[in-house]
Amino acid sequence: MFPKPTRYRKPQKIINPQHWTRNSWDEIGWIKHTRFRKKHFFKLLESLDIPEGIITANRYRCDGETALAMMLYRIHYPSRLCDMREIFNGWSEAMISSINNHMIDLFYEKFHHLLRFRGQDWTKKKMKRWERKIRKKGPCDHVMAFMDATSTDPLAYSSYLC
Repeated sequence: MFPKPTRYRKPQKIINPQHWTRNSWDEIGWIKHTRFRKKHFFKLLESLDIPEGIITANRYRCDGETALAMMLYRIHYPSRLCDMREIFNGWSEAMISSINNHMIDLFYEKFHHLLRFRGQDWTKKKMKRWERKIRKKGPCDHVMAFMDATSTDPLAYSSYLC
C-alpha cells in the first residue's frame, strides 16, 4: 500500500528555473539574499581574489561570481538546497552543495590564519562589556555585521544579549 522507503530521493523537476546573473536581483534583492549591496558584492569578489572559474572536487564547473553569490545566499540565513535550485539555474542540490563546500574550503584555505575561536570569550559578562564599548564608541566604521546576523546598530545588537 505504501511505497517502499528509499534513501534516494529523485530530484524534483524545476518548472521555470531562473538563470542567475549579476542582474537577477535588484538592490533590495542583493541585500536580502547576500547582506551586501551589489557594488559591495563586486568589490568583495575582487578583494577576496575569487577565481573567474572554479572546478569542484566532483568536477562541477561554475564562474566565481555565481559561486560567491551562492555561498553568501546559503550562509546569510538558513536556506535549503532545494530552494536554491529555483534561483540558481535549476542546478542539482548536489552541484549547489559541492560548489558551496568548495567556496567554504577556498575561504578557509586563504584566511584560516585570521580565524580563531576561544570559547572563554563568549560569556554573558564579556558580551555585556562589548555591548557597552560598542554603544560608547558610536557607529562602527570597520564592522559590517556580527555573528548573530545583526547589523552594526548597537541597539539591534543589544537585544540579543538579554
